[in-house]
Amino acid sequence: MSLEKEPVQLDLISIENSAGINNVPGEDVSGEIELKTDMGRALSILPESLKRVIESKYLTNNGAIISNEAVGWELGVTGQTVKTREGKAFRKLRHPTRKKLFQEYR
Repeated sequence: MSLEKEPVQLDLISIENSAGINNVPGEDVSGEIELKTDMGRALSILPESLKRVIESKYLTNNGAIISNEAVGWELGVTGQTVKTREGKAFRKLRHPTRKKLFQEYR
């Protein structure tokens, strides 16, 4: 008798919630849409150069974060310039007037 079992992919298992609806774990479509809407609203406040750095580094490549040098190569600037613009963008997004947009996601 063998105790070995086949590995199970959790993202393929359906879980029935209390309402009786089957959901795949990790799929909260309405929350994801709301987050994307809030991200778009926050990024629209930034100047184009800062916005492009954040979008290139964090919002492309299916969630994989790419290096400053790779983003710099894509945008035609140095990796240090990307780092500076990224810091400036995050400082602007952490400002109290903009910080409210992301309080519910903490």
